[in-house]
Amino acid sequence: MKKIYFVLLAVMFFCGCYDDKGNYDYTTQEAFEISLEETYFERQIGGHLSIQPTIKTKIPETDLTYQWEVHSLKPGDGYTLFNKFAEGKDLDWECVSTELMPGIGQYTIRLHATQTSTQRNFYSEQITLSIAGVTGLLVLHGNDSQSDIGLLVAPEFRGTNVMDETIENYPTMYSQANGSKIQGKGKAIYHLFTSNMVYNGLENRCYVAALTDQGVTLANYSGLQRSADYLDLFYSPSIPHGKPQSFYVYDSYETIVDDGMLFFTTPSYAPLYIAPLDDDVQASLEEFENGIYFSPFVLRGKSGATYTRMIMFNMIDRGFVGYSDGSMWPNRYTKLDATLDGTTSVPFNPAKMDADLLYMDHGGSTNHTMAVMQENDGKKLVVEMDFNTQTLSQMPYAKYSDVSGLQDFDQAFSYAFGEDQFHMCYYATSNAIYRYSVEKGKVPQSEKLMTIDGQVVDFKGAEITMMRLLKPNATTNDSWSYKYYNQMLVVGTYANGEGTLRAFIVDQSSGRVLSETSYSGFDRIYDVAVKGL
Repeated sequence: MKKIYFVLLAVMFFCGCYDDKGNYDYTTQEAFEISLEETYFERQIGGHLSIQPTIKTKIPETDLTYQWEVHSLKPGDGYTLFNKFAEGKDLDWECVSTELMPGIGQYTIRLHATQTSTQRNFYSEQITLSIAGVTGLLVLHGNDSQSDIGLLVAPEFRGTNVMDETIENYPTMYSQANGSKIQGKGKAIYHLFTSNMVYNGLENRCYVAALTDQGVTLANYSGLQRSADYLDLFYSPSIPHGKPQSFYVYDSYETIVDDGMLFFTTPSYAPLYIAPLDDDVQASLEEFENGIYFSPFVLRGKSGATYTRMIMFNMIDRGFVGYSDGSMWPNRYTKLDATLDGTTSVPFNPAKMDADLLYMDHGGSTNHTMAVMQENDGKKLVVEMDFNTQTLSQMPYAKYSDVSGLQDFDQAFSYAFGEDQFHMCYYATSNAIYRYSVEKGKVPQSEKLMTIDGQVVDFKGAEITMMRLLKPNATTNDSWSYKYYNQMLVVGTYANGEGTLRAFIVDQSSGRVLSETSYSGFDRIYDVAVKGL
């Protein structure tokens, strides 16, 4: 028992003599508070988000770092967490599509502050950021080696059900979203948007397609992030040659001309493109002894038409071809030969034009189609056709061979026709836009583009780089229609190293200009398209 007492005394003595050298700081750590005026924000793609939080603390600013974080899937990690997307206390951010916030959606963000000396972390309340899609005008612009896609948000390029009068211009939206431009000189831009795709919840397949002289780039419609490979569009990727010439969108169908071959989507196969290769089509191809190689131009025909559900031009035979489909008629290609029934009194034969197709679109009289052709000697002419008739001999309507009244028509590089409006025929040279009318039996006469009160539109010596009359397919969607369908003539000009887009609302009965707006900040403008989603 004494041994136990001695041990206890020794322990007590040792503890009493121990010199506590611990460095304990019982000072209260400085408080830190983050206050936010709002915790919910709505922005459109390309819009600007600015947040200035209020910080209350006695911690020196030099001992603090800040970063903004979003709760998202970090690329390569496979799980969600808060990831940094911006630095600094105040957020000043453009809502472009990124890996962490890939376009349209709702995101949770927060401010994260760190005290450097102690590594203490502080967080703000969580903020909800809702990013919505935006409609407007897609602008393909650039130089001889690289291209970019801009988005022009303005009332004249919005749907009839969009009341927002905001004007915003994002000329480098594509390169901002992807970190680089598109390789190649721009040729054409399309929004592959159909009502059928939207109805079936396939908005993610409504790509923006940009054609350059080096190929095609597909971007998602929400933030223009590069999103798909061209061959992924096809049901059988081994059939196309990977040489896209054009896209065409109408009603619930989309078409691609790839190296002279036609591919299209249907409600049954959407969103993938197929080639018409059934037995009836194969049999019809035997009628084309020299084969078929389609030009880039494709037009819709009348629903249920015997021969012309779609209209193309065979560059080998230099003649127009119809494609029919549906339960009433077999799927087949048909030479639109106006003399097939023995008729000889036709103004021309669409199946044997003996000329190259330069441009084709709906225009002229009601339900007619206009085309600009070029003969072997280089001479241009204009033809008017009625592809909605059920009789081949009635398809050729008028041939305007005498174009002596069309000033500088031989120098034209771009053309446009107003649908069902014979006064709305346009062509562009490098320094002027001309308008003319077509009436059967009369020689067309041109005038420089004029206002409704007879004033010539002055392009002030700028080079004209493109012209397009906007007729977007979006009008087939019951929930979205374009208010200036067939009335908006868009012209791109270039001067002093800058591209300008001039938008003219035209009077359909005369083809003359009612009003104009213009927007700058682009490089050389190649093409435009209405963004319907």
